[in-house]
Amino acid sequence: MSSAIPFQLRKLSGSFYFWASAGAAAIVFAGFARTYYLHDLFGRPALPSLLHIHGAVMSAWFALLALQSCLIATGRRQLHRTLGWVGVGLAVLIVTLGIFIAVHAAVRDLPKPQLGSIFFLGADAAMVLLFGGLLAAAIALRRRSDMHKRLVLLATLSILPAAIGRLPGLGSIVPVIVATAIAALLCVALDTWRQRRLHPVFGWGAPLVMVALHFAFAAAESRAWTDFATRLLSPAGPRTASTGTTHYAARPASRQE
Repeated sequence: MSSAIPFQLRKLSGSFYFWASAGAAAIVFAGFARTYYLHDLFGRPALPSLLHIHGAVMSAWFALLALQSCLIATGRRQLHRTLGWVGVGLAVLIVTLGIFIAVHAAVRDLPKPQLGSIFFLGADAAMVLLFGGLLAAAIALRRRSDMHKRLVLLATLSILPAAIGRLPGLGSIVPVIVATAIAALLCVALDTWRQRRLHPVFGWGAPLVMVALHFAFAAAESRAWTDFATRLLSPAGPRTASTGTTHYAARPASRQE
């Protein structure tokens, strides 16, 4: 027993997916520390209950991702499979809550276009839908562990911009996209170095995430999206909205879960 524990720790220390999930969790904590995890220390106003639920669900996803990586690294595959269905439930909540909160905020802030909630509706919806699509593929391919684990990691990377955009100095669109691309390419490079080949899922999946996020953010910032979303959300018809460069830092405190 005493020799088994050090052996498992050695296996865990060499697990690429454990460290990738731990890195993602660290980015989320750093990005949301001021506005969610440590918001009391920074004198932030109390958050609505719905945002606490959303924050708890997102936190649970990243914690579960790290735990699942630990279970695989230490050979506990049956428990990993069982907890995988918990992950499916969390993923459904991430997609539905993410879209619901974004729509609610956009409707609430229609008279205040300078808050950028129409942009965040498009950007947030794109991120969670991309996350949901990649995770659905991961579930469908769960018996192909090599493809499954890479799809789960790509799905997680697709929702990281929400946290990256809250890091100091990364509050506008271009730095967020570049930082997300660097994170994705770092994962691909390390995995390729370890496996001595580029896995096909990373070969097409990483470019898909980067290109999809780029076009989604560009579209969310466009006049066409602003006009369409405003017409869709407002019974009174289109309202004038600013479409200048939108900054993540401008996101209202009540949405910075």
